[in-house]
Amino acid sequence: MDGIKEIELGRWRLQEFKDALKKTKPGKADGVDEVCPESLRTDMEDIALRLTCCYNRLLETERWPKV
Repeated sequence: MDGIKEIELGRWRLQEFKDALKKTKPGKADGVDEVCPESLRTDMEDIALRLTCCYNRLLETERWPKV
């Protein structure tokens, strides 16, 4: 389509994941991923680092992992 430009998303930053994890509400039911918010917050530094690496790799490769 003419006139439509691709949006550059940029890389995710570690602090963005930390902020998002801090906003998770304890006591909520597990989602479709079966991960409760409390488990994500137990080791926030490690989880945020792993999520940052994972999401940035997905953006770089433009490929979704096969399950």
